[in-house]
Amino acid sequence: MTSHDSATSEIRSAGEIQTVVRKASIGAGLDAGPATELAAAIRWLTDHGYDGARIGCRVVGGEIDALRALSAVDAALASPGDQITLAGDDGAGVGVLILGLIGVSAEALKCAAEMVGDTWAVTVGSIDVEGQPGAGPFRLTVLPAGDASPATGRRVSAPVRIAAADWGLLNSFAARTYVPSSATSRARGAGAGLTDND
Repeated sequence: MTSHDSATSEIRSAGEIQTVVRKASIGAGLDAGPATELAAAIRWLTDHGYDGARIGCRVVGGEIDALRALSAVDAALASPGDQITLAGDDGAGVGVLILGLIGVSAEALKCAAEMVGDTWAVTVGSIDVEGQPGAGPFRLTVLPAGDASPATGRRVSAPVRIAAADWGLLNSFAARTYVPSSATSRARGAGAGLTDND
């Protein structure tokens, strides 16, 4: 869960974090589709009290393989009831990312899922989460839609504190997607022009 010192952190909305993580993911080499799914998972995590920005930094920095996590969640969603075994990592990062990905899917598909490690277990429904992901390998099982409680609506989150270093790293990757400022780029429509009233 999130906890940052006010001297070394910034306050950001979940929407800001989602937008910058999407751009940063594209800047780190992900295609737009996976980057959009990843950003939605980061938003879900942030809305549920996790440090989504930190997980986003671990993805763009290459510590967590987002495509492998997306593939695992897709496989689990394609085979409700079947267990998918995942390697996990030394920390809880992979598990937390998969929790976010499966949380987005649980809300959209009105299903539930279980993640079970050797010393931890998490159940995620269409709105609620019980337990905390831990380190090490775990099994992911998507429960059939009829076994899940109905969604009660999207959680609205207040702005959250994130580490200033994480925000800077995400923005540095996002900046890779920006068009360099030049007379040619402005002539082709980039930027606000002389006024920004359009």
